[in-house]
Amino acid sequence: MGIYEAYVSNIVIDEILATPDEQKQIRLGAHINKSNSTILSMSDESEALAEQYMETIFGGKTSLGLYRDCAHVALTTIHGIKHLVSFNCKHLVNDRRIDGFNAINIKNGYDHIVDIVTPHKFISEAE
Repeated sequence: MGIYEAYVSNIVIDEILATPDEQKQIRLGAHINKSNSTILSMSDESEALAEQYMETIFGGKTSLGLYRDCAHVALTTIHGIKHLVSFNCKHLVNDRRIDGFNAINIKNGYDHIVDIVTPHKFISEAE
């Protein structure tokens, strides 16, 4: 697909399938297939890390959307993926939050830093 490997979580696929807009489902599904994305699934390890993020960074808030955001960071961390791409500037693409995620990661023995960015970082000038 390019110089980067693409990953998508089972959470994203579930969200796509839950949308009532059938055309959107088709477009997004086709994009995932075209990119040859590796599908990542939650595990006990990623669930525990996501819950730790929620408790520490978000003060124990329990919304499903927030859990999904934290789950994406946990999957990125556990699988050693350098970049998480998101438009969610409130919960994810936010320097204070990124520092919090990475502090928890280091405390738990993960030795790489997760960079959370908007898609604009990966759009080439030729596109």
